[in-house]
This record gives sequence, structure tokens and C-alpha cells, in this order.
Amino acid sequence: MSLRGQSLWDLESEEPLIKKRKLPEADLDITPMIDVTFLLLIFFMVGAKMETARPVDLPLATAGQGVETSAATALILRQDDNGAAGGEPVVEFETGDTGSLDAVRRLVKTRCDEGRREFIIRAERRVATGQVQALARAVQETEGTRFYIAVEEGQ
Repeated sequence: MSLRGQSLWDLESEEPLIKKRKLPEADLDITPMIDVTFLLLIFFMVGAKMETARPVDLPLATAGQGVETSAATALILRQDDNGAAGGEPVVEFETGDTGSLDAVRRLVKTRCDEGRREFIIRAERRVATGQVQALARAVQETEGTRFYIAVEEGQ
């Protein structure tokens, strides 16, 4: 059979004379890739340090005695970064909510009704002493409360 004058297609059957062979399908096993992904996920979950709250820049202690703080309610007094240097400090509760001194008085009353009468005031080092005293007076307005001022241990 001569291919002269004919194309590669057989005119009668409309099929090519030279058939292309089918290549086998490539099979990709992704199981090792999934294993490595899970190992990386576990590594980062275990190795990551979870911080729920912003750290408080506490003043250094020169003297004093430590107290047990596990049963106490923490009140964090932060300098407002939005305002000027003389801006009003913000009171932050354990839950992460912020409030005024009236909100602190309500919280102290609620905690005292629950039997929790100890409070820790964690004031940033740049908050004015008068603001810390105002917060301490708000805590002491409810009878039977005790408050402590948190400081960082000196070297």
C-alpha cells in the first residue's frame, strides 16, 4: 500500500493509519504530603505561645511580700494609647472588657456577693499614681474587700 497522494488518514474509514499509543495515567500518591502537613500543624500548635492578653509593663518592686493571687480578681489599669500623654487611663477587667470606675464598683459588689473579696490592681508603670489611688478607693468602697498592687520582682 502506497501512501503517495494520500494523507495519513484512510479515506474509507476516517481513522488515522498511524495510531497514537495511549500513555499510562500518572498516579500521584499524596499520603506522605498529608502526613507532613499534619506533622507541621501539630508542631506549630504545640510550639506556639498563646497570649490571650496584652502584657502589662509593671513597675519594679524594691520591697514587699508576695501573696497568693489565684482566687483574686485582676483589674488592669492601662494608659490610653489613643490620646495624648496625659490621657485618661483605661480599666480593663479579666474578661478583656474595659470600663469606668462605676463599672469597677459594680464588679467589686458582684464579686463580693460571690464571696471573692480580693482584688489585684495591675497598673502600667506610666499611669499616674493618683489614677491608681482612685481605682484603689473604688475597690475599697465595698466593705470587706482587700486589694493588692502588682509589681514586677526586682533583680
